[in-house]
This record gives sequence, C-alpha cells and structure tokens, in this order.
Amino acid sequence: MRAGPEARAFFQFELEKYKIEGDSARGLPEELAVGLAKLICDASTRAIIDNVSPRQAFSAIQPLARFEGDYERVREVADLQYVSMRLKMLAAESLILVRGYADGELNHFERDLDPKFKEAEVHENADPNRPIALEFKPELMRVRVGRPDTYAKYGNLDLPNLRGEVTQNIVSILVSTCRPPINVPIGKIGVEMLEGWIYEGKNALA
Repeated sequence: MRAGPEARAFFQFELEKYKIEGDSARGLPEELAVGLAKLICDASTRAIIDNVSPRQAFSAIQPLARFEGDYERVREVADLQYVSMRLKMLAAESLILVRGYADGELNHFERDLDPKFKEAEVHENADPNRPIALEFKPELMRVRVGRPDTYAKYGNLDLPNLRGEVTQNIVSILVSTCRPPINVPIGKIGVEMLEGWIYEGKNALA
C-alpha cells in the first residue's frame, strides 16, 4: 500500500517525549477529544447543511477563545472534523493513516514507558531502506514497543511509534465523536498507524 498524497502534521511533541506538548499543563488533547470536539462537530454539521464556510461556523464557538495560545492546533482539529463529517455524509469508506517521527539522538536517554503502549499495530515499511518512500505492507502487524528485555523503558528509537500511538488514539476519538443528522446515511472512517521513522538529522537543544 502507498500512503496517500495528502499529509498533515497535526501535533508537535516535546524532545524525548511522546506526550503532546501542553497535554499535562492544560489538558487540550483530552478536552478536544471529549468536550470541544462535540462543539466543533456541531459547527462542522452546520457548515455543511447551511452551506457556509467552516471558518465562519467555527468562529462562532465561544469556548474556543480561551485556547487562543493553541489556536493552530484547534484549527487543525476543526479541519479534521469538517473533512471527516464530509466523508461520513458521502457514505464513503475512508481510512486515516497516522505516522510518528523523531529526529536523531543527541544524547542517549531512557524514560519510563506506560504499559498500555508496549504493543502497537502498524503497517510496516515495505522497504526499510527507503523509509521516506511511503510504501507500506497492506496487513497490520503487532509490534513490541520499548527497550528489551522488559519493555518498561523507551528511548529515541521508540519515539516515532509511541507518538503515532498517541496521535492515533486522539484522532480515533475525534472522528468517532461526530454524528451526522438523523436519517443521513454515513460511511465508516478507520484510523490506522504507519511504522514510524527517525530522521538522520538532529535538532539543537532549546
């Protein structure tokens, strides 16, 4: 399988971490996945039914104003909800593919790994020697994540798939939140993960 031509970077991650920036400080991903997602969903439905621009519909969501500092992330999530609603109302069978990345390692590190992320299902690279070619095996494979032998720690090599898992969980919740109006046939949107990749380069420490 080949990943489609459309790719978006939805979330940024902290150095040496797989949690999303701001996750613990303000709870934005959790709120977007539960509370704000419903508001964005309703706005997406109104935009489609009333034939107005998504931006116009989203601007009327007052609770979003307090996330001004995270505006870019909120806007990206709103775009995702609008597109997913469009696809559902076309009764289309769709698949969202997520992929995590990391850069090279400046210094060796290991951190405690949440046990729920010890395994993941991924589409593996079809050609490991060409990781940027975006060609993947069609079947899902279960892989272990973390540092052998106990898989209780993770290091830089694990960050891409860990970040992919976190993103997959959030996107799965988001696309399942929206429900079109009653009596409108809907299609199914799946969310699956591509094997992650580490860039050879290294970002300087801030």
